[in-house]
Amino acid sequence: GTVTAPNEVAWGDDARVTWAAAEGWRATAVLVDGKPVGDGAVAAGEIVLPSVREDCSVKVLFEKRAYALRAQVRGNVGGTAACADALGAPAASVVHGESFTFTWAADAGYTCTDIVVNGKSITASGLFSLSDAGSWTCPAAAGAYSFEVVYERRSYQVTATGAPAEGGTVSGGGTVRYGDDAQVAYAAAPGWHVAAVTVDGARWPVES
Repeated sequence: GTVTAPNEVAWGDDARVTWAAAEGWRATAVLVDGKPVGDGAVAAGEIVLPSVREDCSVKVLFEKRAYALRAQVRGNVGGTAACADALGAPAASVVHGESFTFTWAADAGYTCTDIVVNGKSITASGLFSLSDAGSWTCPAAAGAYSFEVVYERRSYQVTATGAPAEGGTVSGGGTVRYGDDAQVAYAAAPGWHVAAVTVDGARWPVES
């Protein structure tokens, strides 16, 4: 940051000192002759030294801003989401200008349908590609980040048929979510019997 002050003032005059933090930095303390001033003066960005009668010093302390990082899974089901610092350790914040990495991964049977970054869908922002698992690294943070990952259970199509068609009826199947049961019913026509039931080519036990 910058600090502006007169090089010298006449005996008994006031001295005005101002300061401004650089982008991504903030003033944390102001010391007048080694003694801190109040937080209000630090936030105000200026201080007036009244009736100066001797040499004095003003020191302004700056530090880089820290930004919050938040990674969550909508509904807390279907997968993971996390932020890590440059060393790979879990991170809930990042210092201005430093890097961090966001990662996500869908559980078995789930797919990632959206990632909302700072309130905006990734499909609209195009910040990175949507996939069931991946990572994105921010090379130099300049603000807070919030990630919300949306996972949904995968859908599967169950097709139930009988052969030959005149041998009986088969019903059920359709679209089934991962982990749900698929109900299939069948009945032989008069004069026919069920010879076998196969699921994806493998024989299924049938009561005699």
